[in-house]
Amino acid sequence: ADIHDICGQEFVVYLHTSGKVNRLGHNDTIEVTLPQLGSELAVVSPVLGGWIAPLGLIEKYNAPAGIRSSSLVEENLLVAEIRDGGVAAFWCERQPSSVTTSRTAKATYEGQILRIEAETGSPLEVRIRH
Repeated sequence: ADIHDICGQEFVVYLHTSGKVNRLGHNDTIEVTLPQLGSELAVVSPVLGGWIAPLGLIEKYNAPAGIRSSSLVEENLLVAEIRDGGVAAFWCERQPSSVTTSRTAKATYEGQILRIEAETGSPLEVRIRH
């Protein structure tokens, strides 16, 4: 289905069930095949600065709602506030040069996905440098 009124020229589509990630232009499409009685949730996130797209708390069905705010404060620095712990994910064009958090968290990078895992119970600020 079309997504009306979405802003941006490039997007990342994260498919929740399969874990597949696609980088698309504004008018590009992808095909998703579902098994009988199957379903898929898609997170569509704009690519910021040409290198990063916040996906949200990917263990939640409404993953993007897990990010309270995210913005590029410098060309190569994204700052995001995550509503709670869990696994926050960001698509990154390449492995970030640094990841810092406001409290203890574990960051891993694989297949262009940066995962930041922290205990639940309080918000988490994340700073990702390209």
